[in-house]
This record gives sequence, C-alpha cells and structure tokens, in this order.
Amino acid sequence: MLKIFKIWRVQNLIKEHEFVLESRNSSCFVVAWTNLCFGFPLMNVKGSQSVVKVSPHSKLKKTHGLMNMFGWGILIIVGAIVARHMKQWDPTWFYAHIALQTTGFLLGLTGVICGLVLENRLKANNVSKHKGLGITILVMGVLQMLALLARPDKQSKYRKYWNWYHHNIGRLLIILAISNIFYGIHLAKAGTSWNGGYGFAVAVLALTAIGLEVRKFLKK
Repeated sequence: MLKIFKIWRVQNLIKEHEFVLESRNSSCFVVAWTNLCFGFPLMNVKGSQSVVKVSPHSKLKKTHGLMNMFGWGILIIVGAIVARHMKQWDPTWFYAHIALQTTGFLLGLTGVICGLVLENRLKANNVSKHKGLGITILVMGVLQMLALLARPDKQSKYRKYWNWYHHNIGRLLIILAISNIFYGIHLAKAGTSWNGGYGFAVAVLALTAIGLEVRKFLKK
C-alpha cells in the first residue's frame, strides 16, 4: 500500500503534464495527473517503477455519458413535467417546454454521436443492446420533434389522436432513456458515483412529478 508521498521529480511537465511521486519507502512511483485525467482512481501500481495509464478515450466516454444523461435523462423529463403541470401559465409553459425538449434533444443527439464514434474506436462487441436502445430513443426523439410541425389546432377533431401519440411516445422515450443510461453506466463500469448521482436526480424528478400529480388530483 502506498504511504505518504512527496514530489520527487517532474518529467516533461509542459509536454506530458504529469507529476511523478515517490513513496517514503521508495518502493514505487505513481503518475498522479494527466491532462486527460479527471479524477479517475490510480490503478495498476506495481514494482519499483510503474505508470498509471489513462485511457485515451476517457474524455469521450465522459462526454457520451454526460450528454445522454443531461439530454435524454434530465431535460426531457423536466420538459414533460412542465407540459403536464404548468399549463396555467399559458403560453409561457409552451415555450419553456419547447426550449427544454429541443435542448435535451440536441444534447442527446450529441451523446449518441459520441457513442457511435466511441464504439468505432474501441471496436466494442458488447454494446449492441445499448446501441440499439440509444438509436431507438434517438428515432423517437426525432419523431417527437417532427410531431411539433404536424400539431393540429385545439379545435381539430384529430387533436386527441395527436395528443395520445405525443404523450405516450414521450413517456416511452423517458422510460427507455432512464433504463439505457443505467445500463450504459453498468457497461462502462463507471462505479457507484455515477449510479448514485443519476439515481438521485431521477429520484428528485420522480418525487416532484408524484407530488404534482397528487396536487392535480386533489384540485379536481
């Protein structure tokens, strides 16, 4: 086990951005920082001189995860809550709903593109289900965006069918998105911090939605 460290030497500081540290018992060296490392734990420290190698795709992995998480997994949900429970503030709710859903879609689209690039670079063979769900979610998102262009007037006899389609596709998209985000965290072995962080966000959104549903029911 590594004990108390002190800075022993700096190699190629400008070029590599690495600190090399030495333990007091001089048993090993550890690279503690690189310009691509964002708080990942140190690994594989063995022998008299070892280097922690950071995956060159770690930044792309994080971008893929965060874009999908905030896009499909948070903003889209907030937009749905606004559309269902904030209609007393017309037309502000509508513009807020459109802004949230559009931003969520663009972030999610960026996340999907990052995922496809990442799959190509890693030559991953265990992400077919995750990829399939991601593409399905993207297609549903595109259909939701296109549905805005075909939105009938409130007086139209077709409006109830449009509402049924728009609302239920949106609910299914949210369920698939949450499931796929947790599945992606599992595949990436991202750890409890990612699961806990996103789980907390989902719990807050779920409790908010339930509270607003109860409030809406009591007002009837």
